[in-house]
Amino acid sequence: MSSQNDGWNTAAGQRVRRRAFKRDREANAECWICKGEKGPIDYSVRPSSTDLSYEPDHYLPRARYPHLALDLANIRAAHRCCNRSRQDKAVIDSLGNTSGSWRRG
Repeated sequence: MSSQNDGWNTAAGQRVRRRAFKRDREANAECWICKGEKGPIDYSVRPSSTDLSYEPDHYLPRARYPHLALDLANIRAAHRCCNRSRQDKAVIDSLGNTSGSWRRG
């Protein structure tokens, strides 16, 4: 299934976007990509209308994981500009610093 046929641009996708927006606005969620470095997400304007407006971002990109396109748990709050710059790049989570005992092996 390509991301074009993943359901995101259907009525079901619109419902998921509305639910994600409501959830994130109520939590006043910060942009998960920049961690708020660009300031708060502007929930007062229409989603995807300005660089700092809300845009739902797929944590695991639709292009690689189309079966998760409508999974609310896969959607994170993002600034429009952050989401657009990330595109469909994979998530790279840091595991943090290794402990001394791990390095000594």
